[in-house]
Order: sequence, then structure tokens, then C-alpha cells
Amino acid sequence: IMLPNQFKIIALRPLNIYPIVLHFLRLQFPHLNLISDAGEALHGILFESRGVRSYATVNIGAAKYGSSLHHRGKGFCYGYVDGRHAARVDYILSVTIPHQIPPLIVNLALIRRFQEPAFDIEHPWSL
Repeated sequence: IMLPNQFKIIALRPLNIYPIVLHFLRLQFPHLNLISDAGEALHGILFESRGVRSYATVNIGAAKYGSSLHHRGKGFCYGYVDGRHAARVDYILSVTIPHQIPPLIVNLALIRRFQEPAFDIEHPWSL
């Protein structure tokens, strides 16, 4: 995974993505006992909603993916997940959990699947 040198520092709460990122991190690292910065518990590692790096693009092997919310990433934001389900990359993030030695850095992408039509249509990509 190759992230570019240019990034933007963002806060997750104003973008309404903090709960989904925290939920993902809790599933991936249950032993860390991550707690919300909204003060939900006294014991555990605090996961801050601020200071997250947001990237326009990422290179994974020979493939380039981009964020639909960045001007430089819009041309690379569409793809497929789970085989043939069309999706769009909304965010490419790098989250640091600093209270670990060494600090834990997690790179993740938030994607949005396109809704499938209520009726079944035969498309070439549905085969």
C-alpha cells in the first residue's frame, strides 16, 4: 500500500463517520478496548475523532484508488466489491492509535455500495 505524501488532517465527527470508524476498529482490535471521545467509559484507550489523515488516492499494487470527495481522486473512485457489486470510495483514511508502543497505524477506506434495482435486470456484468 502506497499512500501519497499529501494528506489533509480531518475530524471524523463533523463528517458523521466517527461511529462507523470506531465500530470497525473495535471489531479489528477488541483487545485494545477502544472508547469514544464522547466520554462513554472510564477504562480503555481513547480514540480521538480529530487528527485523522485523509488522502485523495492510494496505490495498492498496480491499482490506483481515489476518494470521490477529493478532486484528485474522483477519476479513480469507482470499482467493485465482493465480486460484482458496484461501489464508490468515499474516504481513504489513516488512523493512528498513539497509546500503543509502537503506535498502531490503520489504513482504511470507507466505501458506499450502489443500491441494486428492486427488479431483476439482465446486465452483461450480472452474468
